[in-house]
Amino acid sequence: MTATFDNAAKAIAALDFTAEQQAVSQLMAESAKIAEAIERANVRLGEIGFILNSRSPESEAGREVADALLAGSEPGQAAALATASREALLIERANLSAGLYDLRKREAAIGLEVKAVQDSARARLAEPLEPVIAELMAEAKAAADAMANAYAALEGLSISTRHGAGEAAKLGQAVARLRDRGLIEAK
Repeated sequence: MTATFDNAAKAIAALDFTAEQQAVSQLMAESAKIAEAIERANVRLGEIGFILNSRSPESEAGREVADALLAGSEPGQAAALATASREALLIERANLSAGLYDLRKREAAIGLEVKAVQDSARARLAEPLEPVIAELMAEAKAAADAMANAYAALEGLSISTRHGAGEAAKLGQAVARLRDRGLIEAK
């Protein structure tokens, strides 16, 4: 077993995962930029919501019209500016929401790309690990067979001497589970 583990360890150590590490690092940096952009957009959405909800449209419009008139705007232009300001906020909110939707789609796509890179790296481990897995399964099968033989002997002893029935029952349950999982062939 030691030789199998040593050979697998050497094969795994020889694998170069630099490309995968760089790809994941770049993807994670991009994901961090997206998370930052999402945070900034959410903050602005909160500000817009506060502005739109904290003042009545009439008082906000009145204030904006008064400010525009005092600044020398014509009355018609001043009224149009007030309406445009509220509509501009509503349009900005809609545009930010659409942008957030796209950012979240990009974030999800990056998550899938990271998983694909990681899965590819894990797949490269399969070949060097196959002999280790095969050897461990052979050991498990031998242990399961030994357990089945011990159960048969204990069951025979229990039947003939009426001693060890509880132990035989426990071991029988374990052997049944091993048989269900294919480690022991049904006889």
